[in-house]
Amino acid sequence: MALGRHCGPSRCTVVPPGVEIMWYRAQRAPAFLMVCVVCALVVASATLCLCALGRSTQALAVSGAAPKPGLVYVEGERLMLDGSPFVMKGYCYLPRDYAWTALCDWDWDEVDRELALAREYGANTIRTGYDYTYTTGDLYFEHPFTKYKFTPENLDAIDKLLTVADKHGLKVVLYIGGGPPGIGWDPANYWITEKRLQAMIPRFAGDPRLAAWDLCTDLDGAMLQPPAPTGGGAYGVDPAATRDNMVTLLSNMASTIKSLDPDHLITVGFCWLSSSLLTQDFTDFLMPQFLGGDAPNILVSEGPAQMEPYNEAFWEYANDPEKAVDMLASKLLSLKEGLRRPMPIVLAEYGFSTRGPNEFYSEAMQKTVYEAVLETAFLRLEIAGALNWALTDFNWPPKAKTISWPEGLTDIEASFGILDVNYQPKPAAEVARAYYADSPEIELSTGHRRLDFFFGKSFIPAEDNPGSDDRRELCAAFDWIEFQDSAGKTLLRLDVGAAEARPYLKRGFYPDEGPWGDEAENFAWAGNAQKQATVDVSFPEGTAAIVFRATANFKQRVEVRVDGETAGTDYINTGWHRCQVAVPASGPPRVGGSCQVQGVMNLPLSKGVVTVQSSYDGNKWTDVARMTPERGRFTAKVNLAHAGRALVRATWSGAGYYGPADSKPLEIQVERAPTELKLAVTSPAGGGGFPVGGQVILAGIVTPGRVDLPVSLAVTQPDGSTLTHAAKTTAEGRFEFALNLDSPGLWTAQATFAGDNDYLGSQATCSFLVAAAETGQEENPLVALVPIWAAVGGGVAAAGMATAAVLLLRRRKHQQQQP
Repeated sequence: MALGRHCGPSRCTVVPPGVEIMWYRAQRAPAFLMVCVVCALVVASATLCLCALGRSTQALAVSGAAPKPGLVYVEGERLMLDGSPFVMKGYCYLPRDYAWTALCDWDWDEVDRELALAREYGANTIRTGYDYTYTTGDLYFEHPFTKYKFTPENLDAIDKLLTVADKHGLKVVLYIGGGPPGIGWDPANYWITEKRLQAMIPRFAGDPRLAAWDLCTDLDGAMLQPPAPTGGGAYGVDPAATRDNMVTLLSNMASTIKSLDPDHLITVGFCWLSSSLLTQDFTDFLMPQFLGGDAPNILVSEGPAQMEPYNEAFWEYANDPEKAVDMLASKLLSLKEGLRRPMPIVLAEYGFSTRGPNEFYSEAMQKTVYEAVLETAFLRLEIAGALNWALTDFNWPPKAKTISWPEGLTDIEASFGILDVNYQPKPAAEVARAYYADSPEIELSTGHRRLDFFFGKSFIPAEDNPGSDDRRELCAAFDWIEFQDSAGKTLLRLDVGAAEARPYLKRGFYPDEGPWGDEAENFAWAGNAQKQATVDVSFPEGTAAIVFRATANFKQRVEVRVDGETAGTDYINTGWHRCQVAVPASGPPRVGGSCQVQGVMNLPLSKGVVTVQSSYDGNKWTDVARMTPERGRFTAKVNLAHAGRALVRATWSGAGYYGPADSKPLEIQVERAPTELKLAVTSPAGGGGFPVGGQVILAGIVTPGRVDLPVSLAVTQPDGSTLTHAAKTTAEGRFEFALNLDSPGLWTAQATFAGDNDYLGSQATCSFLVAAAETGQEENPLVALVPIWAAVGGGVAAAGMATAAVLLLRRRKHQQQQP
C-alpha cells in the first residue's frame, strides 16, 4: 500500500461498516524490524532547522528571485509551474512485477509501459521512492554505522526513473527513505542521515524532472503506533519512537536538503492528516494519506496514536453524495484550520482494494471511494492535488529480491491498483481519468435517463427493532426494478441489492443490513431525509412502463418521476408486492414539435454555464437554452423547425480547475409534419343561394399556418371542364379566391397543398349548386345539398376579408340547340 511498504507501515484503510479498522503490520522477523524502514537519523535540533529554513525563505523573499523554469513552486494554497497553477494529478507508483524491490533491479521497459499508462489515465505526476535497505546493500541492518550511502547503481536508477517519467510528461515526487529504524530515530545518530543526503541530493538539485522531495513515507505510523497485532509500529517498545524524535528527524532532514537543493519543494507522506500539522513550519506543502482514519491526539500528546475514522463518508457517498462530500470536506477544512499560514494540500495514497475477506472489497466500492475523494478535492475544495495508491495491482512474488512481505502479499495489499495485473482498467480508472483531465466530457441523448422515487413517509429501523443501532431514515425496500415495453416484455432488470446494480443507484439506496429479505434474494432499502431515491440509467428503447417489487413498514404513497416529470403514483404496503407506472409515450420528432435533450457530464459539476445549441447544416448554430448543470446533468427543450437532420450540441463555459468543453453533435432525424387544409364557399352578397351571374368566395386555411405556402385550386364546372389557379398563404396560412358564376349546375372546388421539405401535403374539397337566373334562391330545393361549409376558421367568409388572389372564371356559353 504505502510507497514505503518496505517495513509494512500501519495505517488506516477504508473498511465497511461493522468491519474492524485494519492496521497493516510489519512483516520482518527481527523485533526491531517490525517497524517501518523510514527516515534516517537525527542530530541537529528542530529549532536550528526551523531557523535555517526561515532564513532560506526570507532570503528568497528579499531577493525577489523568480522561480526557475520547469520547477514546481508554491503561492499561497496553490502549487505553481512556470507561472500557472499546477494541480498534482496522478498515481503513487511501484512496478507491477517489482513492488518493494530495489530501483536498480526494475525492468525499465516495464516502467516505460506503465508510466505511459499513467499518462493515458490523466497523470501529470507520479510518486515513488526507494527502500533504505536496498540502496545501501545492508539488507538486514548488520552494519548501520558503516553502510548508509547509496550504491552507485541505485543513484543511476533514480536518474533512469526521472528520464522515463519525463519522457511521458510526468513530474516525480520522490520519497527518500531514512536510516535504520530505532537507531536512526535517535537524534544523536543524525550524522548518518546527513552524510547520506550529502552524497545523494546534489546530483538532483534543481532537476526540473523532480517535483518535490518527500522526506519519509509512513513515519508517523511506524513511530507512533503500538506494535502488532493492534498496530504495526514501535511506540512503547522502542524508546526512540516518540513524537518529538519524529519531528526532530524530519526537521533536520529538511534543513539539510534545503541547504543542498534550495529550489525543490519539501513535503512528508504521512499516514494521517493531523501529522502534517506537526511539520508545517519546515515543509512547503502537506501530503497526508486520505484513507479514512486520523490520529488527532498526537497533536497534544506523545502517543500512542488513537484512531478516529472518517471513512463513513465513503459509504455514505453512494447514498447521498452531497452529504458525504460535506463530511470529507469538513475533515480537510479542520486540517486547514490547524495551519499557521496558507499551504497547498495534496492527498496521497487515497484508494481502496478490490479483493479482500468480504464483499465490501470490490471494484464498485473502489470506484465509490475515488468519486468521493476526488469530488471533495477537485470540485468542492479545489485543493492542490491528489495521488492515488496505486497505479497497478501487483504480481507476487516480484521478479527481483524482496525482504518485504515474507509471509506473502495479501489480496488486500495486491489489489489497490486502478489497473489489474493484465493492465485492464477497473471502473475507478475512468473516474481518475475524468477528474485528472483538463476538461469534462459531455454526452447528449434524447432518451429517458433518470428515475426518481418520492415517498410519502420515512422511518428509522432502530425504532422498530429494539437493540438495533440502525439510524438511517428509510422509506421502502426494493427487490428489483424492471423496464418493460408495451407488451410487458422486460427490456432491463436491475436486481437492486446485487453489485451489478450499484453503479446505477445514485441516491437514497442503502444495502440490506437487517433481518428482512426472506422473500427476496437481493434487495436494498431506499430513502433518506428527503424521502427520495434516484436511479440513473439509460432507459432501453421502447420502454413503456416501470415495474418494481417493493415493501415498506406501513402503507405509503410513492410518486415516480421520469427525467423530472411525474410518470405516475402507486402505493407501497407491508409485504412484498408489485407496483407499476407508465412511462410517458413520445412519438417520433416532427417539424413544429420539440425534443427533450438530456445532457450528462462525466463529472458531477454544479458550476459554470451550459449552452445548448441547434443547427441544420452544422455551420450556423442557434442558442436554444442556457443553464447551470446540476451534478453534471441538464435538460433542454429543442424546437424542431425543419425536417431531416437536426444537430444539437452543448458547450460548457468552464469553471474551477476545468476548462471549457463541447459535446459531440447529437443527430436527430426529424419527420415532416402533417398539415390540414380546410375549404369553404360563401356568397359575398349574403343569403343562402348562388345564382348565375353572381359571385362566390372560396376561402381556406392550411394549418399549421405559414406564409407563402403554395396552394393550387381546381374548379370543376357543371360541364366537366376544369379551371386551375395558384395562390400563396398569408402568415396565418389563409387564402381565398373570388369566383364568377356564369352557368347553373353543380360546381366543385378542390384546394391542394402539395407539401414541401418540412410539411406533408393535404387537400380539401367543397361543392355548391348554382341556380338558373329565373329560379329564386329562396325556393331552390338543392341548397341543402351543398356540403358543410367546412370549419375553415373564424372570419373566412367575413365581408372585407383581405384577398390573397382573385380568380375571375369565365366560361364561353354554349349556344342552345333549337328544337
